[in-house]
Amino acid sequence: MDDRWIGSLIRTLRLQKDWSQEGLCRGICAVSYLSKIEQGKADCSPEVRRLLLTRLCGYWFEDTDGELRACTDAVWDSILQIDQRAYDKAMPQFRELQEKLLHSPLLIDAQILSSWDQHAVDPAIRDSDLSGRQKMLYLILTGQSEEAVRLFPSPFSCFEAGLTCYERGDYSVATEYLQRSYELAAQEGLVYLMLRSRLFLGNCCSNLLNQTQMEHHYAIAQRIANAVGDTELLQSIRYNRGATALELGRYEQAMNELKGIQNRSALLLHKLAICHEQLGNVQDAIACLEEAAYADTEHLGRETADRLCDVVRYRLQHPDYLHRQEYGDLLLPLFGELRASFPHGYAAFHLPYVLAWYKANRQYKQALELMSEFPHPTRIF
Repeated sequence: MDDRWIGSLIRTLRLQKDWSQEGLCRGICAVSYLSKIEQGKADCSPEVRRLLLTRLCGYWFEDTDGELRACTDAVWDSILQIDQRAYDKAMPQFRELQEKLLHSPLLIDAQILSSWDQHAVDPAIRDSDLSGRQKMLYLILTGQSEEAVRLFPSPFSCFEAGLTCYERGDYSVATEYLQRSYELAAQEGLVYLMLRSRLFLGNCCSNLLNQTQMEHHYAIAQRIANAVGDTELLQSIRYNRGATALELGRYEQAMNELKGIQNRSALLLHKLAICHEQLGNVQDAIACLEEAAYADTEHLGRETADRLCDVVRYRLQHPDYLHRQEYGDLLLPLFGELRASFPHGYAAFHLPYVLAWYKANRQYKQALELMSEFPHPTRIF
């Protein structure tokens, strides 16, 4: 075991517990010896190492058979390649071994990977004690993906930076990062990263209502997805194609795309209801909304999904909805929530409805202010 690395680990654990060097090494070794160990200036004898780490952790596993290293490496590989199936396969063993990992030389890896799994940074992690891929993942977890690219340029960091820009609606910068991610991934043969990068390049074009470029990227993503058998992503492409056609007012095309999706989530049924609404199929639209009340809400949450459907239902039940304050009271707070808590595309999809409300109620100032915040093209119904 590298003495500079073990010295850094001992220092990290000691600072996490807010212990002094004297408090840690009392009865084990001299303070000066511990100080040199932490700085990597002295070899740490196996017995001293065992006693220090046992005091810090309660007990300690040296990972002599390499089981713990193999476990964390499998998780790292699945994350950095964005291989969801490999991640799902590796994580059960990681969670099973987590207690051992937290009392082993893989402790910092375990903290970082557990933070990724739980989408929350372990407060015990100290930024200054991380290195390499640990620091890169920490930066991404803490919303600093563009800084991660600057310090650790890689297909993965470029993808995460592109995803961050995409979610905030900065599609031109997102496209640059995602294109770079795709090119770097292609050089390394990272097929899942290539696939995800192309998907989100298509998503950027979708949100810009650039159907021609969207189809170009989706066609490439679809070929890769077919090659690796990623049926879930194929369904995602189909959904985005349908949602884009819906925004462009191509309701029959949107209906044909969306009806072919197997997983009838609340969000899909919401889009289908709007297709039926625009085609004049009121009863079919209401049937979709009723089904949505019991469907999987995915990342939306039940309350938000229900509110999305309530807005559509109100329009179906009140043809003069644009002149009813109750409609504005449903639509505007929902739009505010989508802007504040969800990726940019969710609010952008509902922007035409909000502009139509403002226009019908002669609130032109609010409409102009809103349009200045959404400079990308949109279709007003």
